[in-house]
Amino acid sequence: RVFHEPGEGVEVSEPPFFRGLTCGRRLALTLAEMRRALAEHPGRPAFFGPRVDFGYAAFGLPSPPGLPIWWHPGSSHSPEITSEIVAAWHARAFGVLIFLKDDVYRIPTGIVDSIKTERDYRPVGTYENLTVYVRKAP
Repeated sequence: RVFHEPGEGVEVSEPPFFRGLTCGRRLALTLAEMRRALAEHPGRPAFFGPRVDFGYAAFGLPSPPGLPIWWHPGSSHSPEITSEIVAAWHARAFGVLIFLKDDVYRIPTGIVDSIKTERDYRPVGTYENLTVYVRKAP
């Protein structure tokens, strides 16, 4: 129920993947903020967190190889390969990370620690529904 809102809907015009969709205000705003985050950080490889992982399809970006297409250990991937997933995530060196506001649910701690300690990434921008990070310069 992350995006379900009863009542009158909003028609989405962008991105084209969702054009014509009638949805709640939160999803419409989230899509607009995702588009803005990508536009503010052009050319940076993007990572979309849980519940916004539809961003790859929505914005015509390839899903990162070596990572699950959704984050649910035991369903999307075997918990035994978590260390391989963490290594694959770090090897990608994403330029911009886009999460639903403060939502790192089911993301392995080896990834979350890298983000939250601001060792490799720093938070940027002001977004109502998102938390966005960019990779620090080496």
